[in-house]
Amino acid sequence: MIIPSTVLIEVAIVMSRAVGSEIAKMVYKRIMKHTTEIIYLNENFTNYSMERGIETHLSGFDTVVFSCASYMNSVLVTNDRRFFRNLKNHHPETIIYYLKEMSVEEL
Repeated sequence: MIIPSTVLIEVAIVMSRAVGSEIAKMVYKRIMKHTTEIIYLNENFTNYSMERGIETHLSGFDTVVFSCASYMNSVLVTNDRRFFRNLKNHHPETIIYYLKEMSVEEL
């Protein structure tokens, strides 16, 4: 699993709002443990994301996630239906899966 560092921030924030900070920290640690690579925003990747964002017209966070998958030439898995549909419709070259529609075998 390859993720941009902004995903870790987003997951922690969303989880803390939903279930509290202790569980959010536990989920954060599990993600860190099972991640092959974390792409931290640096100048080169930030510029790459900015260029992709201008091309795609995605939101800031979606642009970073999309840029990460594009930069690493990897498969993108999301649980965000709007993001999934946007990429499916406007970027068919992207290999993307919608988590809620995946079977256990596909995971």
